[in-house]
Parts: sequence; C-alpha cells; structure tokens
Amino acid sequence: MKFGTLNTPSHPPHRSLKDGHYHNLDYLKWLDSIGVYEAWIGSHYTVVSEPQAPNDLLIAQGFAQTKNLRINPGAFIVPFYHPVELAHRIAWLDHISDGRMTVGLGASGVPTDLEMLGIDIKSGVAREMVEESIRIMRTLWTRTEPGDISGKFWKAFIPEPMLEDRFKLHLRPKQDPIPLAMTGASASSSSLRTAGRLGLIPTSFCFGVHYIRSHWEAYEQGAEEAGQPQPSRENWRIVREIIVGETDKEALDYAINGPMGKHWANFYLPMLKEAGLADALKRDPSDPDSDVTVEYLAKHSWTVGSVETVKEKLEELYHRSGGYGVLCADSYDHLDSPEQWRNSISQLQNEIVPYLSKKLSPKPQVAAA
Repeated sequence: MKFGTLNTPSHPPHRSLKDGHYHNLDYLKWLDSIGVYEAWIGSHYTVVSEPQAPNDLLIAQGFAQTKNLRINPGAFIVPFYHPVELAHRIAWLDHISDGRMTVGLGASGVPTDLEMLGIDIKSGVAREMVEESIRIMRTLWTRTEPGDISGKFWKAFIPEPMLEDRFKLHLRPKQDPIPLAMTGASASSSSLRTAGRLGLIPTSFCFGVHYIRSHWEAYEQGAEEAGQPQPSRENWRIVREIIVGETDKEALDYAINGPMGKHWANFYLPMLKEAGLADALKRDPSDPDSDVTVEYLAKHSWTVGSVETVKEKLEELYHRSGGYGVLCADSYDHLDSPEQWRNSISQLQNEIVPYLSKKLSPKPQVAAA
C-alpha cells in the first residue's frame, strides 16, 4: 500500500492568495521530504474557500522543488480546455517532472464554474465533453499520420509536417502511456463506471464507509462492458478524512476544531447536503440528516483517533472495500497549526501505512474462465 494526499487546496477566509499559494508549495516540499508517494492538487474557479485555478501553476513549481513526490492534477476540468491545448499541457508537465505524474480528469461538479464557461451542468454535456477530449488527446499522443480527429465539441487535426519536419506534432508525454484517472463520490458512481470503461485509474472520495464497495463494483462493471483487461485493485485510490493524535480525545478535538472541521463546517457539509449526498456521510443511512454535524462526522464517519485506533479503522475500511492500493489523506490549510497537522501526516506515512502494507494486500484478481 502507498500513501498520498489530496490537496484541494483549501484556505480560511483570512488567508491571502499569495500566502495560501506558498503554504501549498511548502507543503509539497515537506511531503516530498518525508517520502510521501503522491499529492493530488485540485482546481476550482468559483469556490471561495478552495481558490486554486489553474492547478498546473502550483504543480509546475512543485516539480521544480521536489525530487520524488508524484504531483498530480486532481483534476484538470476537461471541458474548460481545448483537448489539443490540454494534451500539450499534460505532455509538458510530464517531461518537466521526469514522468512522476498521474493525470486526473473530470467534468466538474461546481455549477458556478460550469455556468461561467457556458456549460449546462444539468444536461450532462460536460461528461460527453470529457470522453471526447480523452479520445482526441490519446490520438494526439499515439498517432503519427496527419488527419482530422475532430468530434462533436471540438475541431482538431494532426497537421501535415512542413519544411522538412521543422513544423509538426512532436510533443507527447514522457510516460507511454501516461496514467489517467477519474474520481467518483456517490454510491455506485457513474463516473467510476466511465473510468472502468475508458481504462482510467479509479479514485474514490470515501466520505463514509458503508457504500465504498459499490465504487469498485461500478468500476469493474464499466471495464467489463468495454472489454477492458481485468483491473487491478493496486491502482485504486481511496481518499479519506484522517486525523491522528496522541490520544483519541486529542485527535477528536483537533478534527472538530482544527482546519478540517472548520472547512467542513463552512463548505463541505452544507455543499454535500445541498447536493443530496448526506447519506454518503452517515454511519447508518437511516440516521436523519439533521444529525450529520461536524461532531457527528468526527465521531462516526471520519478516521480519527490515536495511532492504534486509526490502524483499526483503516483496516476495517480495507476489508469493507475489498482491498485498495493507495490511501490518500484529504489535506487542508494548516498554516495556523503546522506541527499538529504534520505530526498526523507523519504518523500515517511512517507508521500506519507501513503497518497496513505488511498486514494487508489487495484482493487477488481471479481470471475470467
């Protein structure tokens, strides 16, 4: 099992854009210094508490100041880019990172982001745009013969070389193929079914544990429908809210009153309830929505506690899911309490994930008859 983080990145209202940016960059450098495998960087345009747009500016700076950490866009919001432009951005980032990048791709679930670019979120057109863009980008990265590769939403062409190949399509990723990923959050996620069908790496937001197995089932179903190879659970990322403390009581207090609890109180919790996803947060789906507070989440839904308690909870999550290969801790602005936050991440990296790696392994794959 490998360990990573998802950096939204979130920031409190008093944090300036400049201070938030350099805090994010410092965090990437620190993660690299303790040996964390990967960090995912989010991207939003109209989310006031998560002002990271576009994410590749931070990612490019991160590559220049780290050595081993995989720094992954999580995600590029595909409808916002012409696929030819995005294919070249990805290729360039992959080269300057020396191939230490997995690329998250998504349609966005932020209605104001989509509205700003004139995309109708209710129509589902953004999902169609993602699939078309992936097809065009993969063609640009693999095909050499000139020709029209346009689709429904974008016109795109591989040009005829000119002036004895001085002008031609030539920028392709360093990794061949470059790993692409897609994220799902709701039970039986349609996004993860699409990821399986397109042969993308699955990443699960695990707000609660009771539905997490349905994510892999949706992914497998999509892969089977498209005739994709049997997927490996070693590639499955699970994103989880995790706080480790010296004692259960200390961890619970920091989870509720620290940066994670404050961000959930001010943004995630009201947003998820408004989106109709409250059930995903519950210990028991029959609990009333009114019960779901930050305190409820910290006690019943998140992974919070001492080292031993967190080990037990993550082991339970592993068995509930059926097995996964990369655990990612959701990360938050912690400039006001750096030592407590980073102690929690250090415990995960140095003690808890190594323990789980030795004790657990992804569920063996059974070949089709």
